Amino acid sequence: MQDSTAFMTLEKAVGQTIQTFPDGIQASPRWSPRSVNSSRGLGVNLNLSKVEGTPKRKSPASPRENATLSEMRFANRTPQKAQSGKARPPPPRGAVSWASDEHYGYRTTQRPPFLALTEGLSPSLEPLTLSTVLDQKLLELLKVIVPTQAERERRLRVLRDLERTLAPIGLHVEAFGSTLTGLTTMESDLDCVMIRNEGFIPGGAEISPKVEDALKSAESDNTSMGVLRREVAAGVQAVAKVMRRARAFNKILAIAHAKVPIVKCLHLNTGINVDLSFVRDGLRSSYFLCTEYMRPGNEMARALTVLVKTAVASSGLGDPSKGGLGSFPIALMVLFFLQTEVMEKYPDALQRSLAVLFSGFMKFYGRNFDFQRQGIDYIQRKTFKKSFLEGLYIINPICPGVNCARAAERYAQAVIPFFSKTADKLCSLLDEHVSESHVEGVLSGLFRNVLSYYGGWFRVCETAKKYRDEPQHQWDSTANMYVGGLVDNLI
Repeated sequence: MQDSTAFMTLEKAVGQTIQTFPDGIQASPRWSPRSVNSSRGLGVNLNLSKVEGTPKRKSPASPRENATLSEMRFANRTPQKAQSGKARPPPPRGAVSWASDEHYGYRTTQRPPFLALTEGLSPSLEPLTLSTVLDQKLLELLKVIVPTQAERERRLRVLRDLERTLAPIGLHVEAFGSTLTGLTTMESDLDCVMIRNEGFIPGGAEISPKVEDALKSAESDNTSMGVLRREVAAGVQAVAKVMRRARAFNKILAIAHAKVPIVKCLHLNTGINVDLSFVRDGLRSSYFLCTEYMRPGNEMARALTVLVKTAVASSGLGDPSKGGLGSFPIALMVLFFLQTEVMEKYPDALQRSLAVLFSGFMKFYGRNFDFQRQGIDYIQRKTFKKSFLEGLYIINPICPGVNCARAAERYAQAVIPFFSKTADKLCSLLDEHVSESHVEGVLSGLFRNVLSYYGGWFRVCETAKKYRDEPQHQWDSTANMYVGGLVDNLI
């Protein structure tokens, strides 16, 4: 486990990275509500003896053919060369280069502040705990969910086409969200923020007054919320008009009157859905998560978040626009669970078990956490009393006066029952003697999207064998795209 003192020293060296963001914009002061302690442990005993390897299947399942356009993002997975017995030195942390700028024509203009923290990090040498069949099967799922280099290059092509489309009107795009944090799943869109193109030279086109007003409002700390929404909404409509003339994109939709106005579109060549916004809150949130994932105790956060996100999405509960639970609230719930439950109550041997952490998360939020009376303050590592009518309340660490889970209107009626039922199913699989076929059957229901895409467990297992392990905390220097692993020693 990483040294906490070293992390604090590095954090000071970059000027409190968690609260400092590009362009000198500071996060709001932290808010410290009164805490309430109401958590319990997992209550599961495990024999940590290692389970034997999984038997071979007799015949492969048929591959899925004629993938739809929305599935193209995970199509054509490039097989990775199998690891040899000889250990290879881990690549350096931080910014790495794996793509040609000349080929893709895109270059980020931002250097995220969290990259300074990677200089003192080294990969964890602690192996994952693989004491049950459930551990092994969750490990296989993670290996096929994590994007390959070919899939990352597909996202880079989208950034290139966005840059070509928007540069003539003085805009530059920066990726944030799962592309930056490393939480990409099969359902992940490409989230981008539109900022001023500092190298813009007026030519055949010029910056629209509406776009200019949107940029100024987004760049200013003094803009009122009403003015910001009005001017950003107008800017979004102007961008959508430009996007409709571009051949690289289709299904252009300007959602101008949303809380955060965005342009939604589909990249025709890759089938990747894109969300474009002028508001930089998403970029700041991504910077925050990337910093927190380097903190001691959060080594398993990326892997656990991806498992929860994928399961929630497969159940149809992952869309905030439909009352579901969004990615950022899930990420904060995972971090809070790891810091307040796992670090304080779980034995060290179980803190590296995917099976224990996944089932423990579902049990904690499905049964033990009283969301009606308590809210979550991750920064303070505490709960606080809140109104019974407010629903799930998670303080946004970037904007402490904001509930970042406010959109999760179906949390009580649908998400909690899903967590509770999933906990029942998973806890029954923690027995080391449970059969592999039974585990696969339960997980097939939880991760139906992944199993449906690959056509069954055999192809999941075969694809997982081609996985190439990478340490965490690596970003491509061309686009600040995350290229590291979900957890160290995922082999």
